Amino acid sequence: MAVVSLIALIGALPTSAQEESEETGPESDRDALIALYEATGGDDWNNSGGWLSSRSLSYWYGVSTDHDGRVTGLDLASNGLVGELPPELGNLDLLEHLDLGNNDLVGELPAELGSLSNLVELDLQNNRLERNIPPEFAELSKLTLLDLKYNSLWGAIPAELGEMSELRILDLRGNSMSRPIPAELGELAELTHLLLRFNRFSGELPAELGNLHNLERLDIGHNSLSAPIPAELGNLSMLTWLDLSNNGL
Repeated sequence: MAVVSLIALIGALPTSAQEESEETGPESDRDALIALYEATGGDDWNNSGGWLSSRSLSYWYGVSTDHDGRVTGLDLASNGLVGELPPELGNLDLLEHLDLGNNDLVGELPAELGSLSNLVELDLQNNRLERNIPPEFAELSKLTLLDLKYNSLWGAIPAELGEMSELRILDLRGNSMSRPIPAELGELAELTHLLLRFNRFSGELPAELGNLHNLERLDIGHNSLSAPIPAELGNLSMLTWLDLSNNGL
């Protein structure tokens, strides 16, 4: 009887796979979405259909899921979100597309978003987000779009962003970012759009930007850049738009 009881007890204990499923499965995704709802005034969103219900997350407005019910997309652009982004968003480990643009989000960008290893597109444009871009964003190895334009971000561009090997569009227009543009951005081999207009960047324009052989659009107008324009920009054979106006070049 003792042996039977011990076997039953062992069988009742959760396996590591079960524990991992509980930590990263649909219920964990649900908790992360609830945290977003509560942190950003979900009761007053323009559309909150299905949210907080017991239905599958695919029935929640703006949420896309895979066949296992895991969240892969979250699109709540122009939906009346007001408040700060909760760190729990970093638990949506299968998320590929996150669009919370054109809302009234404030506070800092959670470093936990750097944990979203499957993220392909991150769009937080036209909010009131402030402080620095977390260097942890460099861990978003699959990211192709980083759109943070028209916020209140300040400080330097983290040099670590040069490690984002799949990045194609980096849009930081209309913030209050400053200091020199890091030469490491010249390592973004897939980059097609580098948009830094209407900031406070100073110092020299890095010659390393001439290594961006896929770059089509370079807009760094209305900053405080100085020194000569690097001759290396002449290597940008794919470039169709170049704006360096209103600087001290």
